[in-house]
Amino acid sequence: MSSTITIVFRGLLVFNDIQVNGKTQFEVGFLDEPMHHVPRILKINHGVLEETFDLKPAMAHPPVRWLLVADNPVADSVSTRTTGSFNRPAGSGSDQDFRWIIDLENNEFPYGDIDARFHLNRTKLPHIIRVGSGELYTRLRSQPLDRVRNNDPAVLFGPIAGVIGCDIRVNAGDVKLLPDGSANPIFTFRNEPDVIYEIANSPADTETTTTDHFPHYYELFSRQPADKFTFNKPGGGPGPNPALCGAIYLSQFSGSLE
Repeated sequence: MSSTITIVFRGLLVFNDIQVNGKTQFEVGFLDEPMHHVPRILKINHGVLEETFDLKPAMAHPPVRWLLVADNPVADSVSTRTTGSFNRPAGSGSDQDFRWIIDLENNEFPYGDIDARFHLNRTKLPHIIRVGSGELYTRLRSQPLDRVRNNDPAVLFGPIAGVIGCDIRVNAGDVKLLPDGSANPIFTFRNEPDVIYEIANSPADTETTTTDHFPHYYELFSRQPADKFTFNKPGGGPGPNPALCGAIYLSQFSGSLE
């Protein structure tokens, strides 16, 4: 009987789908922002934080590419969970729909293919996780957010994906985070009941600022766009707020983040 290993992604991360030997895989790039963002893996057991694993020592060494590999996966590709109709401003759609993620290249933004129009600054993505199997979905949907373009008045944008989940079904065994070309795991996501794991590139959990971290993504643009956006939570509230430090997706990007 198969079981599911759940890994969630939180913080400044860039998602990109690629085709490898006719199969869909996803790249997840860590946006380099060392002043406030701490790359780490959290193990949560029965809803309680049990372990924190610091990824910075592993990031001090090549290679750029890491692999998220299941010992015995049910599927050999990655899918995204999309269900029925979806309307962000109206807040309508399944809470787990992948489309809540901010897609920096869809019609909600004026950028299109960022690499073609602005040239993607890959030096800001020093490590890329390549996910070979699983289903991606929104694990935590935010409350509706306002968006500000340049210095214009704020307008309603709608909810976004504050946290992205990845359910990896396995027939047996675990999931390992491996440096490309090595059999020595950086971390093993063990197949244990009532456990989920979090791969984070976010501020330490003691930070209480409500500052929006979305502007850090403009460091990916080698040529800066005329229109830039920020997000805020109407009414404010305590931080850190995953919605103000969420991942992005590049839907028109045709190459690799590497």
